[in-house]
Formats: sequence, structure tokens, C-alpha cells
Amino acid sequence: AVSSLTIEDGGTLLHTAKNTLSFARPFTYAGACPFSFSGTVNISTNITFDVSALYAGASAPAAGTDVTLLSAGAITRTATGAIAVTGCPYGSYVTFESGTVTLHTVPPAVAELNPIKIWNVGGTLVYGANGNCYRSSLGVLLAQEGWNVVPNFSGLTVENAENTAQKLQLKIVVGEYVNDDHVRYGSICQQTPAAGTKVAPDTEVQVNLSAGPRIVRYTITASAGSGGSISPSGTVTVEAGKSMSFAILPNDGYELESLTVDGQSVTPSVYYQFSNVSSNHSIAVTFRESKGFVIF
Repeated sequence: AVSSLTIEDGGTLLHTAKNTLSFARPFTYAGACPFSFSGTVNISTNITFDVSALYAGASAPAAGTDVTLLSAGAITRTATGAIAVTGCPYGSYVTFESGTVTLHTVPPAVAELNPIKIWNVGGTLVYGANGNCYRSSLGVLLAQEGWNVVPNFSGLTVENAENTAQKLQLKIVVGEYVNDDHVRYGSICQQTPAAGTKVAPDTEVQVNLSAGPRIVRYTITASAGSGGSISPSGTVTVEAGKSMSFAILPNDGYELESLTVDGQSVTPSVYYQFSNVSSNHSIAVTFRESKGFVIF
């Protein structure tokens, strides 16, 4: 056990201690475990335990076997003090108990199916899964439970999404129809939580369905004076990019007098077409009494 420790870096004294060992700068320990200190250990930074050597030999601890990483007379930590572990081949997490820091490992099958997350009230603990260790500052009670990753439901029908969700212990909740230029009508186009989010079992995934592309429409106002008609007439709605044709028909004894499109006079004709409509338009026609035979 260590009772007095002096740390130097390039001849510069970083720390000396007899009854107190303070870690204020990131530190990696790759020696034998446990690291023992008879006094008080203060942790206010990230300390990493590299346990590669421990798990490299034939006598490596089996999955599910606890390993003491740090043993001290007492351990104090600030909000920024955390323990991380590298080189562990199993899903793992770390706990603090008075003067001991312990590494807990989980058999691979359990770690793969039920990733583990650990939190500690008022501090930061490491949580891990499938051999990866992370840090969390969430202030909730110690907990261990299975978690799932939300898949991408975009483009699926509700039925297919529900089948997939059931296998992952998730619930699909259908919301509203929204316009979407890329997803076919009736399929899922939006979801919350997003794909890739880790959630607990029985989490509800809110989805919206595609109402198809947003349709832009324009109007064409068609009018005719006395002595004839235009068809269709009145205010006509046309989808963007589409075409609309108008037929002009004089009454008996009348002929075309003028044709005006968007306020501009054009050559009179009994037929007019607006092509690739991209704005509002107007068309107006007038008639006059015939003075002879008119061939259209």
C-alpha cells in the first residue's frame, strides 16, 4: 500500500502527499489492481484505469467477476471527478463505495441484449455496455435496465413498423398526415424519438404519415362577354406544372371580337391553352354580331 507519493513531470513537481492523494489533472493507471492508498484520495478530474494487462493472461477474471480498481482510506470526488475503464473485454460499469472503486463486468450475452447504464445521485459515474465505458452526469438513482436503439421507420407502413417495434419492445403511436415530397402516401415520414436513440423498453415512438407531396395550385379566371361563352368559366384551379385548356364558343349570329390573356390582347381563337402553369392567370373574351359567314 502507498502512504506517501511524489509525482513529477519533466523535473517539475506536480504533487506530493503523505496522507492525501489528489488527482486534479487527467491520469491513467495501468498497473496492478487494486491501486491502494492508506489515506484519502481526492478525485476532481478524469482517472482512467487501463486493465488490458489484467485481462490479457490465462488467469484473467471471468465475466461477472468484480475487480477492485482503487482502495483507499476514503475517497472524495467533485462533480467533475470520474472514473473510466479501458481494455475491458466485457460490458462493464464502475461503482464507488466509501473507500473502494469497483469494476463490475457483465457476461457478453447479457451485455449485448441488455446494455447497462449507471447513475449516482450528486456525482458522476461511469456507465457502459458491450465493452464500452462512458461518463454520465445525470442525477438519478442507481439503476440497471435493458435499453433498445430506435430503428429508422421512415418509408415503412404502419403495419410493418408495428411488427418491427414489437420485436424491440417499442410501441408505435400514429399521429397526423403531413406533406412529404419523398415518402409515398400513407407511409411513415416522421418519427420521435429519432432513429438511433437509445430508449427503455415500452417506449412510445410517435410517427406521422405522408400525405404525399405538397401540391401547389394556381387559379385562372375565365370570363366571356355577351354573345358567347368560354368553358370552363369562372375561377379554375390548376396544379403547378399542369396545363389547362379553354374552349370559346360564339352564339349563333356572333363571332369572336377579342381575346385577352393576362391583360394582353392576343389573336382571337376558339381554343386557348395555358401550359406548365406556374402563376395565376386570366383570360377574357368578347363577341360581336356577325356580319357575314365566319369560318373557324
